[in-house]
Amino acid sequence: MIGEYFTWAAGLAKTSPFTYAVVNVGTMVVLGVAIGLIADGIFRLLRVDLGSYKKEFEDESAVIKQ
Repeated sequence: MIGEYFTWAAGLAKTSPFTYAVVNVGTMVVLGVAIGLIADGIFRLLRVDLGSYKKEFEDESAVIKQ
């Protein structure tokens, strides 16, 4: 099933390049979101704490630039 999808999408490159570009970008978006969700699920199962964003690092770089 997946192989047929990629064969169909590759065929679009010859027949309709713009549609192929849109399909290609959409495929990459879907794969990126899926991989991100899978990784997030694995981190939650393993109870890995990635920490939270701390703005203090941005404040230090702003002082250095002045």
